[in-house]
Amino acid sequence: LDQRSAYSGRMTWIGPTTGAYTSCGATYEASSMYVAVDPSLLTCSGTSGKSMTITCNGKTVQATAIDKCMGCTSDHIDVATAVY
Repeated sequence: LDQRSAYSGRMTWIGPTTGAYTSCGATYEASSMYVAVDPSLLTCSGTSGKSMTITCNGKTVQATAIDKCMGCTSDHIDVATAVY
């Protein structure tokens, strides 16, 4: 994730239960504001935990990139139910 870069694309939601592990070894909290992104955009050591601003249909939220979405391309993110 490049600092201050804007991306436009598709957003879907994921809803793992509390305690499920991310690809980087962290655990999900069901109520957390998190996203999973294309594996090429996230490294477990460098970009995991980076904050991003998501705007959709006039609403803006802050979320944290904590997981890799193996089925996502660079223009697609999976967001937690709390973000959606």
